[in-house]
Amino acid sequence: MSLGISDARPCSIQPIVIIGAGRSGTKFIRDLLATSSQVAAIPFDVNYVWRYGSETVESDVLLTDSLTEETRRFIRRTLLRLAKTGSSSETRVLVEKTVSNCLRVDYVNAVVPEARYLHLIRDGRAVAESARRVWTQAPSRGYLWRKLQYFPWRNYRYALWYINNLIRSGSRQRVWGPRYPGIQQDLATVDLLEVCARQWKECVVSADRSLKMMPKDKVLQLRYEQLVTDESVLDRITDFCGVSDKNSPKEKYRSTVDIKNLTKWEHRLSRSEISRMNKSIGDVLQAFGYSV
Repeated sequence: MSLGISDARPCSIQPIVIIGAGRSGTKFIRDLLATSSQVAAIPFDVNYVWRYGSETVESDVLLTDSLTEETRRFIRRTLLRLAKTGSSSETRVLVEKTVSNCLRVDYVNAVVPEARYLHLIRDGRAVAESARRVWTQAPSRGYLWRKLQYFPWRNYRYALWYINNLIRSGSRQRVWGPRYPGIQQDLATVDLLEVCARQWKECVVSADRSLKMMPKDKVLQLRYEQLVTDESVLDRITDFCGVSDKNSPKEKYRSTVDIKNLTKWEHRLSRSEISRMNKSIGDVLQAFGYSV
């Protein structure tokens, strides 16, 4: 398979798109794969790239009907540039992780039809608890500055929204993570933890619905809890991605994996908060094998 700038200029790189709600462990997988010399990974979420030409759309849900050939070419060129795919002759795989892609898998697939998908699912209660903390934290200025340097001028409309959203840090109007339809209304009317739970639900349900329609060999679905407790899951990931260099990801895995993350949410949430989330997203939790 190839990710080419145009039909006349193909390059033999397999695109791997990691799909998962924010705080599900998608960064963990990306960073594991990025240790391999065979992998070129984009080091941060690039929602602004995927939203090129759709900057005024209120949510992160994008429809294939709105995709133009010019937009498609821009996104593909930019992904290659940001991953620095030409920096090594060993590069075989491009890894991209943008959590908002959960809400627009069909659109992503229309842009990069040769992509394969790693779908990572984590207990929605753990995700919501973690997301609530990140939502209210001030963003790292260093990280933001590095990221903003990559914003192309052609994306200035999204850059303006992004900066304005950051200025609202700590307020009820700031949005963190995937913007599902109606998230602004929810922020004004319900508890932030409930918003985070709904965000997780919208992400996993939307992604699962689209990915189920794809050929089975294009999708590998995983649970975060399995990944952090069973190193052999990493072999499944590298095999699926076509990465033969397994040592570097395994060394990174062994030095960074922390099983304590699995139960932190149970101690950080009150019983009433857990009970409310079980009622709110319990049906989806059970559908993906979690106990409620």
